[in-house]
Amino acid sequence: MMKLVALIGCATLLFAAGAHATVYTYKDANGKTVFSDQPPPGVTAKPVTVKPAATPPASANAAVNASGGVARPKADTGKEVDAQNARVKEENAKIDAQNAKVKQENCTRARGNLAVVQQGGRVKFVDKNGNVQYLDDKNRADQLRQAEQNVATWCK
Repeated sequence: MMKLVALIGCATLLFAAGAHATVYTYKDANGKTVFSDQPPPGVTAKPVTVKPAATPPASANAAVNASGGVARPKADTGKEVDAQNARVKEENAKIDAQNAKVKQENCTRARGNLAVVQQGGRVKFVDKNGNVQYLDDKNRADQLRQAEQNVATWCK
């Protein structure tokens, strides 16, 4: 058992020694600063002392979120979310009001079209090309079905 503890202790010291390797800095042929663990041959490289990173306190670790950024306090985040939800709710209410207005206009138009087709007589309309046309019996039946369907859709 003592041998195992001693072996683990030696392995830990070996790993720690590797963590404190020397780092060299020098200028390359283009004049850029280069950092390396080995000095290149024929170049004067200066050793740089690298200090291990300090371990932040436990409270600092808790403030870092998964993406690496600093987490906001929950109270602020909750207020922001509530404010954003209120804005979205207000915008949705405006959209719903506009949709209701359009639906009412379409219902009124659909009922008017249905009344025109149902009244009998010659029904005049303008086609896609801007030409004035009159409904014949076959087209009147098709238009009557379409007008009834439009009333059912818009006037629920």
